[in-house]
Amino acid sequence: MSCLGARAAYRALYRSYRQSSRHPSPPIPSSINTHLRSLAIAGLEGPQLQSIVQYLASSTLYQELLRRYNPTDDLTSPERLTATVNRVGLKMPEPLGWDSSSHSSRTQES
Repeated sequence: MSCLGARAAYRALYRSYRQSSRHPSPPIPSSINTHLRSLAIAGLEGPQLQSIVQYLASSTLYQELLRRYNPTDDLTSPERLTATVNRVGLKMPEPLGWDSSSHSSRTQES
């Protein structure tokens, strides 16, 4: 692979990696940067390099679809329950807040 071809391949891998990251402007660790550079310089053929770029693009699309169609993935259990109830048009009932002493005094008054 020529120097210009390796540089273009490296840039394509680099762009694909940055787009597939969860962070908007991710710092690329030196180990990943070195690995991407070695892949580009190693003389990968066009189809091999394209498959790596395709994988990174597919990973980006997967993450986007996961965020879009499963928005409660990163919520805690109570937050997820509240979001689900709100999504179907209901509201969560207020917690009763009974403790053992108030419950026992109510049963004795009856």
